[in-house]
Amino acid sequence: MGLRDQVFIYHLTAISNLESILENGLVSRKRIQKKKFNYCNVADLEIIEKRMSSGLENYVPFHWRSKTPFAGDVMKHNKEIEFCYILIRRAVAEANGFMVIPTHPLHGIPEVLDYVTGFNTINWELMDTRDYSNEECKETSMAECLSPKVVSPKLFASICVKNINSKNKVYNIILRSSLPPDEKERLKNSIWVNPAFFVK
Repeated sequence: MGLRDQVFIYHLTAISNLESILENGLVSRKRIQKKKFNYCNVADLEIIEKRMSSGLENYVPFHWRSKTPFAGDVMKHNKEIEFCYILIRRAVAEANGFMVIPTHPLHGIPEVLDYVTGFNTINWELMDTRDYSNEECKETSMAECLSPKVVSPKLFASICVKNINSKNKVYNIILRSSLPPDEKERLKNSIWVNPAFFVK
């Protein structure tokens, strides 16, 4: 199945951030700074500054696949951190007014489009090649899906982790959260172990 026809979008974060995420939702970088949330930041400072200069700090970013060049670099340079992906169904993203940048947001001037227009603008065939020696493919693979508002845990389809130890940590974080019992149960059952999404 090609990337165009897949079901989810992906947000990479440190497992240590999950407690805050379950209490406050997935929030934009601007909101993190404003509310002074205790948050493990793994993004490159230069990239953060460039995103801020384009107004992208107001959005919550997702990628169209796991293990993008960005995710790979972050995990390679932060091996002491345990990561997870938060997955949301694309249909849910569209229904909740997510926006799309059809290529790497720092590749020229970012064009933030409505979901349908942006989705149809992405070069999916090029993204499917996964040829990261091709700079255009690399840039396209980091196209983003952006939420302009806080993303509630109610919208989370799954939380993907690398191994059983990480699964147990996430399970216990959900268990300790203040989410309603039915939501806790749903999220506990959604935890997915998939080492292929992570660097070795």
